[in-house]
Amino acid sequence: MTKKAGHQLPRSWVRGNHCFISGKTEYCAFAKPSFGNSEGVAVVTTPERVSKLATGIFSDKGGQTQPSHESVSFYEDAEIPGKGIGLIATKPIRAGQRIMARTPAVMIDRSALDTLSENESVALLVQGVEALPDLHRSRYLNLTTHGSFVDRQARISQIFAVNSFRTWVGDQGADFHSVFTEISRLNHDCRPNCVYYFDPETLSQKVYAVRDIMVGEEITVSYIDGFQSSAARRERLHEHWGFACGCPACTAESYLVAESDSRIEQILKLWAELDDYSPSSTKAPTPEKAELLIELYRLERLEGRLQEAYYRAAIEYLGIGKIAPAMRYARLCIDSGLKFKGPGKPFITSMEDLLRNPKGHKYWMFRVRKSPNA
Repeated sequence: MTKKAGHQLPRSWVRGNHCFISGKTEYCAFAKPSFGNSEGVAVVTTPERVSKLATGIFSDKGGQTQPSHESVSFYEDAEIPGKGIGLIATKPIRAGQRIMARTPAVMIDRSALDTLSENESVALLVQGVEALPDLHRSRYLNLTTHGSFVDRQARISQIFAVNSFRTWVGDQGADFHSVFTEISRLNHDCRPNCVYYFDPETLSQKVYAVRDIMVGEEITVSYIDGFQSSAARRERLHEHWGFACGCPACTAESYLVAESDSRIEQILKLWAELDDYSPSSTKAPTPEKAELLIELYRLERLEGRLQEAYYRAAIEYLGIGKIAPAMRYARLCIDSGLKFKGPGKPFITSMEDLLRNPKGHKYWMFRVRKSPNA
């Protein structure tokens, strides 16, 4: 075991030469070159936190559920016109199929980003990246910056800024910003053919196809919430990532963009109606409105979020005492939810409860209950 400042780490971990203190909290760069089938991981956090994580999710039993390269690869790097390097399908991919699952290269504790100066946090980031095994470090340095940077430190910092994902790890749900080198190759589309989610049990970011993908088709994800107008989406993408969105949803003829914006507006209104469970709303929402919501999701090609609409449909049918259609949509919700959001989510638990005991569910017949003031 290596020991620093009273905190022990397994010998498989290394610690950077320089740490920084904010208040009474010390932040350092740590690395485990053997993690993730020897791809390695670098973590910027406190000695206390990394000591706990090192014997948990970062142990030799955690976060290593598959080889660094699957025996069957579905994609390859390719130059995408107007986008730089992206991933294209080399085999037919079916909707619902997992395309990849990758552990991170670099993770930075959110509290370090919030409390250290920019120079200090960048210095620790650089230490972490330089401590990675050669191949993983090279993959990190080859990620896009959406700009030109000659200085190595500035490039490392900008890569992190435009490629990091929010992730929560450990028993306490510690908040980290993490970079996954292969997943960061996925380019944006407002109506993507894939979705991703972070699995804290395996410390991996998983990518699933939401519809069939043909050979030669680019594999895409959305960087932002798709339930915004085209103008709002493009503004957000330009503001944070520095590019003008050229996806089909944003570059279609103006009348098609306007129709899409109208559908989004209707979806937002239906959310407000269907999510109002107060007694005064007993006659406003209906299962038909939930069915309409499902169709609008499909028309908008937001298949990766259909579980949200299925959930509302299940609740609406349950709310008027129709068990069979409620169970149908509960099943659809669970199926989509497990693939596209992962297990253990509260909405999945609610649907499982509905299937086990529909009449005992908290929303049983809630749309026809009498108001207390009636």
